Amino acid sequence: MLLSDEPYLDVYAYGPWLVPGDLIERIRDRLDELARHCGAHIFLPPTPGTYFLPGTPRSLAEVLCMADVAAGPMALSGGYYADLGRHLVTRHLRTPPRAPTNTDSYRGETWPAFPVHWLVLDAMGPDERADVFPMVVACLEVLDEIPPLAERRAALLRLFHRFRAIHWAAYLTRPLSELRERWSAGADEQTLAALPEVAGPSGYLGWALHRFDEAHERIAAATVEVEPPAEVALAKLLLALGKDAVPAQAQLALGGDRSASLHQTLDLVRADGFNAEAWHTATREWLARGAVSGEIDACRTWLDMSVRIAAVLSGPPTAPSRPTPSPVPCAEFQLDVRRLFRDIPIVLPTATPTGAGWTAAAAQPLEPVDDPLAELAALVGLETVKAEVRQLAAEAKVDRLRREAGLPVLAPARHMVFAGEPGTAKTTVARLIGRIYARLGLLRSGRLVEVGRSDLVSETIGGTAPKVAEVVKRALGGVLFIDEAYALTESESPRDYGKEAVSTLVKLMEEHRDELVVIAAGYEPEMYRFLDANPGLASRFPRIVHFPEYADDELVAIFMLMAAESGLVPAPGLQTRLQELLAAGSAPAATPGPCATCSTAPCRARPYGSRPTTSRTPRRPCANCGPKTCPTRWAPGPGPRPARIRWPCSTR
Repeated sequence: MLLSDEPYLDVYAYGPWLVPGDLIERIRDRLDELARHCGAHIFLPPTPGTYFLPGTPRSLAEVLCMADVAAGPMALSGGYYADLGRHLVTRHLRTPPRAPTNTDSYRGETWPAFPVHWLVLDAMGPDERADVFPMVVACLEVLDEIPPLAERRAALLRLFHRFRAIHWAAYLTRPLSELRERWSAGADEQTLAALPEVAGPSGYLGWALHRFDEAHERIAAATVEVEPPAEVALAKLLLALGKDAVPAQAQLALGGDRSASLHQTLDLVRADGFNAEAWHTATREWLARGAVSGEIDACRTWLDMSVRIAAVLSGPPTAPSRPTPSPVPCAEFQLDVRRLFRDIPIVLPTATPTGAGWTAAAAQPLEPVDDPLAELAALVGLETVKAEVRQLAAEAKVDRLRREAGLPVLAPARHMVFAGEPGTAKTTVARLIGRIYARLGLLRSGRLVEVGRSDLVSETIGGTAPKVAEVVKRALGGVLFIDEAYALTESESPRDYGKEAVSTLVKLMEEHRDELVVIAAGYEPEMYRFLDANPGLASRFPRIVHFPEYADDELVAIFMLMAAESGLVPAPGLQTRLQELLAAGSAPAATPGPCATCSTAPCRARPYGSRPTTSRTPRRPCANCGPKTCPTRWAPGPGPRPARIRWPCSTR
């Protein structure tokens, strides 16, 4: 979407969102209705140079303010509707919004004051203030159809309702300076997670610095060159803002040790002859390399947090202000993305020399070799998996053809479970599926984002849902691969938030089913228990792909391929010797044990080709008890390692 000329809104903290054709006009009509029936008697003062036409109610000015507050203080935004608030109230403006361009701009107030500051005056009486409050809530509700603002808008509404319940008497009579303090006092963790600015400039700066550090590390790891640590980048940002010392807000946010370290780094960078213009250019090049390396989301986060950090550090400790011009290459980055990623055919001259020059008469476009299905076919073994993936690709191609023909297309859930032992190419196949779907136009990028429990579950109350949402947002347009997904539901501790992560994931999987494929992977028995742990999981993961353990001859083939890729030539007889070693490590098959619930023997379970280990006791259901109630144990066979167990029937 970032490469298109469609009318989209791109709030960097959320991602690009294509605005429906009639939405803006619908909201404008609702605003006109609001202006006529809610607070129509409270007008803007006739101040010279005001944005608004004479007779405009103050409630419409609040909508313009709320569009910025709902996006976040100094939140970086772009696209056709980057200046969303002005587009919504354009019917009442003296000057319409600027003509949309493809470059990004950042919007937002210098700092969110008490949200009714446009409407409430110290001279107002209790009755007037009582009329104003529902007007502000109505302004927020007008924005209910804009998903990039949804989470923060909901948190703001909760804060308004809490404020009314606790501070209503003070609101009706006390001065605005006191109300601003009461507005942010006592916010719970859920509110702080969605509205970090409620914690004040230093708390907001600490939040932005944490995300800045994470994004910097990801970009540095993806680029070839060795990039200085985030602390050096922060020192250069301070110098670009004209700061010779670490500001007080930064000292509070960083803590004593890191603040002292940053001060030393600041002195070192200054002594090296820092040049703001040269750093701006170098940062632009570094971000472009990061985007090309697959970390475009981290680059966007880095820019977003840099702008927020710069706003807090530019102004006095209690009143952050937007730096102009931006010290980081915001607009340049968007231009670079469009130029780097547009599909431009590469043409190379293929001709013979004529005289002292070359002719390009026979130039042909260079076709990149990229066939994920061919790469899948080249994998050793996994024949059942290959057949399953080919079927997935065929179904996706049919959906694409129906869509192109104008026929109705259902939006099936493409999420799936990969069940099997480690080392059976689950991650490799997941990456290929992403590329296959990208070639068919079902996913934007098809890239793989691999996460585990630690990436999804927070150790604090209220931190898990935002963490899951951030991971899902990072994976949009590609494949989210959750390794050992069963670890999310295994704990029975009331202080474990794994089940909250699963519930949040189930909700987001449904919301983004058209732009995300989630693949949950892990040991087969545990994955069945994982699907049973939440009522919505089984329906969200309609397909289970079983990854069998490699046979001995397949292991030998994999070894030989790896040796050839490393430039090694196998000695005569090596392949035979490998076969002998693998055969010596096998043992006679074990007999399945009785069912742990009903003592049925032998247990009738579906075929399973895994090779259990002594440290893990695989479980299978018997025919009577079913898969959800009866775990069956079996004992490993004798010998140096447990035997591979193949089950006699396919009853599940």
